Amino acid sequence: MHPDFERILKMFRERYGEEEGERRFLEWIKRMGLDPEKPYVMPLMPIESFSWAKRSTVLSAAKEDGEAKYYRVEALFPVKSMNNWLYTEDELIRAARTLIGKPVNINHEAPIEGIEVVDAEFEDGAVECIIKVHKNASWNGKSIISLIDSGEISHVSIEGRFRSAEPVDGLKPEGLILTGLALLTRENLPGIPLTRIMPIEKMIEQELCYLCSRPLSDAVLLGEYRVHPDCAKRFWEIASQVFQFAEKRSMRELGERAVASHETEKAPEETPWDADEAEARIRRWASTDGSGEKEKIDWSKYREAYAWYNEEAPEEFGSYKLPHHDVINGRLVVVWRGVAAAMAALAGARGGVDIPVEDRRAVYNHLARHYRQFEREPPELTEILIGCLESKIETLRKAIQEQAEKHGEHADMRETSEAEANKRSELTKEALIKRFKDLRSQGYSQRDAWRLVALETIEVACGGGKA
Repeated sequence: MHPDFERILKMFRERYGEEEGERRFLEWIKRMGLDPEKPYVMPLMPIESFSWAKRSTVLSAAKEDGEAKYYRVEALFPVKSMNNWLYTEDELIRAARTLIGKPVNINHEAPIEGIEVVDAEFEDGAVECIIKVHKNASWNGKSIISLIDSGEISHVSIEGRFRSAEPVDGLKPEGLILTGLALLTRENLPGIPLTRIMPIEKMIEQELCYLCSRPLSDAVLLGEYRVHPDCAKRFWEIASQVFQFAEKRSMRELGERAVASHETEKAPEETPWDADEAEARIRRWASTDGSGEKEKIDWSKYREAYAWYNEEAPEEFGSYKLPHHDVINGRLVVVWRGVAAAMAALAGARGGVDIPVEDRRAVYNHLARHYRQFEREPPELTEILIGCLESKIETLRKAIQEQAEKHGEHADMRETSEAEANKRSELTKEALIKRFKDLRSQGYSQRDAWRLVALETIEVACGGGKA
């Protein structure tokens, strides 16, 4: 293989991983009709190619716009191009948004009417943009949409200017401003082969990982974003190194996680809820032979009925918690009363639910989505966390009392002073919320305020310290 193509293959592997990168590289060579044994030759151009794809508010407009088609474009990466331009991430971050509203042309010729760059951003390691192509837009008598969809246009080149170019292992442009976007036909090779164009419909139909932009087959929540489990692990590894978190997430904690939020068919709102009976039906529904036997369960299917599971033991019934679906007429449906019961358990009702603290927000988001599916407003997350804390405090009280009774101290414990009783009375949801708000008004961060509330509450529950 010629060294030029070895460099290109390296780009693909670094962007998409070893196997996926090599597969995309071979597809690209075949599509472009290139010979990897010969030098990579591109036409001399005064301008360079970039590429982009961005999740944007434009997506909602794309769904409703019947007069145009929208495309996700990846235009430029912080790499050294085939013609020795060296782009840095910092420079591309600053330049990306200058592309918005700039003209679009074919092969760096005159701008084409009916095509526009409607949004642009640097994200996921690339300059990304969304272009809108009107159905009537054409070039040399051919529909632009047809040229893109047929693969005749599959790469792009960004037009721009820069303040200066520093000679560092090539030329490193500084003060970069993007002035236009060129769509390249097959015979015009891009300076950066990673550039590509994808119909926005594919993005809408196929959900992508927020971190790596690859299609999601399985996902966890990272804040409010859905990502691959491996991407989440990598994120926390990097974050703990960069920000030196005092509380690192262990690999085990990342293995215990919320089920990705989703919307399933709704049962009638008045449908009764019996968790034990629902679980029995779910097991039969998720088994390959309808028996409900553990050995016959399709666990990825079974998981859909719950809000949380332990990834370290995914083939154990006990690993799945907070059921809120049932099977009616052979279909999995979400049951309102089951959703409400699961949210109540998350808040500590009936002894609460034993799941990692850091997973509770994701579980809350999962259940809150079902609340809105039934056109109900979910309780505030603050109330859920307070309820959970109350439940744990009550468990702690009982454990302390049981230990004391075992040692013959229960009589003394029943002789609680009025002052101590007043302290215990402060362990109410309203009092804890008030204390949290007071701390916030004093300038404490949300995280520090929660920590103080938790510590003070535990001290009160244990009979010592100040509330």
